[in-house]
Amino acid sequence: NGYGKYIKNEGEYEGQFLNGLKNGNGTLRYKNVFIYKGNFKNDLFEGKGYINFILQKYEYFGNFNKSMFEGEGELKTPNGKYIGCFINSQLEGEGIFSWNTHQCYKGQYVEIKGTWVDGQPNGITEVLIKKIKYKVLYRKGEVIECSINNIAHKNILIDMVIENENYEPKVLFRFNN
Repeated sequence: NGYGKYIKNEGEYEGQFLNGLKNGNGTLRYKNVFIYKGNFKNDLFEGKGYINFILQKYEYFGNFNKSMFEGEGELKTPNGKYIGCFINSQLEGEGIFSWNTHQCYKGQYVEIKGTWVDGQPNGITEVLIKKIKYKVLYRKGEVIECSINNIAHKNILIDMVIENENYEPKVLFRFNN
C-alpha cells in the first residue's frame, strides 16, 4: 500500500497502490503502445485522466469509467478532434467533431455539431464546410434531409459519416439536377 513503482515486461507503472492494485493517482506506460496519466481504481482507469495512444497518434483527456471514455472529454486524432460526450468509449450525446482532411475539399475545415449515437451523427446537426453552414437531419449516420440558409433541398446529397475506428470522415457532397 502507498506509493511505488512496478516494472514488468514492456510495461511500467508508477503511482499509488492499495491491496496490491493500482489505486489513486499514477502513470502507466506500455512501451510503444500508450501512456496513461490519471486516476486508477482496482487496476482500471477511473475518473479524470489522459491517455496517448502512441502508434495511432490519438490523445484523450477526460473522464474514464472502468477504463472506458465516459462523460465529458476531448479526443484528438490525426484527422481532427471531438469535444463532447462519450459512453463506453463511443461518441454519444452532444458534441462537436471538427477536422481538416484531404479527403474533403483539399484540407478545408469541416465540422459537425450536434448529437451523436454510437459514434455517428444523429438528429438535427450543423455541418460547416468551406465556411458554409448546412443543417442536416441525420438518422444513425444517414442523411434524411439537408437545408442551406434554412431552405430545404431534396436534390442535395450530403453524406458525412465517420468511416472507421480511425475517425476518418467519408464525405460525399454533390447536387443532383
